[in-house]
Amino acid sequence: MRSAYPRVVLHLLVAALAIVILPLGPETASAQSIKERVEIPTDDSVMLVGDWYPSGKGKNGPVVVLCHAIGPGKEGAKRQDWEKLPELLQKEGYHVLTFDFRGYGDSTRLIEKLRYWTTPGRLTPAGFRANNPPATISSRDWRSDAHLLWLGNDLLAVKKWLNIKNNAEECNSANICLICAEQTGVLAELFLYNEYCDPNRDKANDWSKPMLPAQRNPSKWEGEDYTHLILLSMPDRLGTRVYRNLLRERMIALTRKRAFDTLTIYGADDTQIKNFWNDAIKWIKPEAELKELEKTGRYEVPKTKLAGTNLVTNEALGVDKVIVDYLNKFMSKSKPWKRTPEKEGAILFNIQLAVQSPAPPIQ
Repeated sequence: MRSAYPRVVLHLLVAALAIVILPLGPETASAQSIKERVEIPTDDSVMLVGDWYPSGKGKNGPVVVLCHAIGPGKEGAKRQDWEKLPELLQKEGYHVLTFDFRGYGDSTRLIEKLRYWTTPGRLTPAGFRANNPPATISSRDWRSDAHLLWLGNDLLAVKKWLNIKNNAEECNSANICLICAEQTGVLAELFLYNEYCDPNRDKANDWSKPMLPAQRNPSKWEGEDYTHLILLSMPDRLGTRVYRNLLRERMIALTRKRAFDTLTIYGADDTQIKNFWNDAIKWIKPEAELKELEKTGRYEVPKTKLAGTNLVTNEALGVDKVIVDYLNKFMSKSKPWKRTPEKEGAILFNIQLAVQSPAPPIQ
């Protein structure tokens, strides 16, 4: 008669293997880098491509959106420029979205090219033929500063996409931080202001149905879901156009509203950016608050002229740690999850409102 001992050992080995190959639970999975390629349609028919890094916290997890550089000299920018930062933030418990702005990286395909090219106010590249419009777009074809304002539609599409994820209990879209590189910060400032004063961005009403202006009663705004803004080497211009006065109006009003907390980061040897922010700090904070602001709202990276994502990807500078420490300290005071309206019609970024001066009042 054969001994039962080997059979017992075999059963134990099989059981051990079964434990090893069991699917990872959400908490275990979040410790590893999980990335999902996503597509986000814009309301003017561009298909944005991005990467979604879920934290494993589901609806209790705040969201960080990484926005790569845009503008002159940055036509080749893409979401991969952030390198290891998405995984680092994911491990800290944040849901992270990186995406390519229209015309950049993989976001070149048009969903319906006729719809895109016939959108009122559309700027067309040199050599454009109306009878055979292109099915793809490229940032290298854009020669006008006004093209960059159209990228506000991409930020709008991202917010609508996050609201859908929120209602599926996959994130908390009421607690969002935007991290923006260089000129993208200017776009973000204008966009966030619009999120507080464009009637189409009011959450209390169903804007998918026609409504007379007199019937509108805005009360809760999409802008209230942005709790933090981190700006890497943000200048005072978008494209070649200087927006200093416009930014001054927006930044003062947003500060008075206490709309969101802002951290600006730049190289101490980056004289042009440093001089701009020396002025901007005085606009947006009263003298009594300057000392506190220096502790929480501005970080000069010593002895470097590096800018934008290069500040983060050069690990020796420690900027990635500065960002993590800031978010862990200030973003932990999160807004609780709640379901958000999804019944939004096709809405374009209100460029006319974004550059209006004097600035429309925030409700």
